[in-house]
Amino acid sequence: MSLRDRMRKLFSRRESDVDGSMTHLSFATHLNMIIVSLAVAVIAWFFAMSGQINESSVMIPVKLRGIDPRMEVRVVPDTVRVWVTHPKNIQSYINSDNLLFDVNIDTLIPDLSVNWKKQSYVLDNSLLVATVPSGQVILSGKKNSYPRVEVSYRWKAWEADVLPTVTGVAQLADKGLAMLKEASVSPRQVWIVGEQDIINTLPRDPVTQRLQVHTDRLVASDYDQAVLKTVGISLPPGLDIIQPKSATVEVSLDIQPITTEREITNVPIPPRLFATDTLDAECDVSSVKVVVRGPENIIKRLDPSSFLITPLRPAEELPNTTREVKVSAMLRSDVSGEFGTRITIVGVEPKTVTVKYKKKE
Repeated sequence: MSLRDRMRKLFSRRESDVDGSMTHLSFATHLNMIIVSLAVAVIAWFFAMSGQINESSVMIPVKLRGIDPRMEVRVVPDTVRVWVTHPKNIQSYINSDNLLFDVNIDTLIPDLSVNWKKQSYVLDNSLLVATVPSGQVILSGKKNSYPRVEVSYRWKAWEADVLPTVTGVAQLADKGLAMLKEASVSPRQVWIVGEQDIINTLPRDPVTQRLQVHTDRLVASDYDQAVLKTVGISLPPGLDIIQPKSATVEVSLDIQPITTEREITNVPIPPRLFATDTLDAECDVSSVKVVVRGPENIIKRLDPSSFLITPLRPAEELPNTTREVKVSAMLRSDVSGEFGTRITIVGVEPKTVTVKYKKKE
């Protein structure tokens, strides 16, 4: 074989090998391109499906939070029908199990009272809570078309009568004092809140079955006149007074002296009471009876020496004449200084005495 034939044969074998390699490379390249195209198609389909938007009508419950357990709260309506916009792929989640309106009412607590009050709320997107795996759920329509609910609220309170706790009344008599009427309370009723189990421990009026609470203790014998005292209300732990705002009341004690009348006899008439510089005088009696009124504990300390008898002298006093002279009584200055404002002299008996005048020798 010539050299030319050998060279031709060698080059023919190399070309055959190259053609086989190129054919294998072309198949692998086409396969990769198909896989990439499928992946791109799947991703494009996923994004296309995610991007599709549905609008659905759904009933959504209204839930309240921030509620004090001592409150009574009502919301009307408690479910509302709305239209929502959402991705199509979460259609199965668009229901009352996964959507709710969350309304926080803790700002109402400072305004609570025993009377019902009302507050309305617009159920907008800020209150919509959606438990969905992806995407966003929003209300359809304009804000002025969003639904409203009305929340009614008040304290869950009980009314109770306030009773004064007063001791030491019997000891007032030792001081000549007495309470002329029962202690009075203002206000007479309060509203309380707390757990039902604690409320049930409070006493009740046996007739009306109204709840009763008592004031802190007042000792009547600590006072010697009528007083108006501000005291607290005694409550078991766990109860609070919500109306009136203050947990205190005013208790009135009508403490007055025990007033009585007493006749004090044998109050002496001084021998020279009716004499003048030029006349002697003789009285037909040497003593009188004085009637006084005042606190019993003071009156019993008075005796005949506590008084001075004074005459109302006649217009004319002449020797060898007889006159009927009016007499009166007054407390001695040392006695008056201690008791004068609390003692009243009712009168003297006899009111007049017979006086005989004669010339002084």
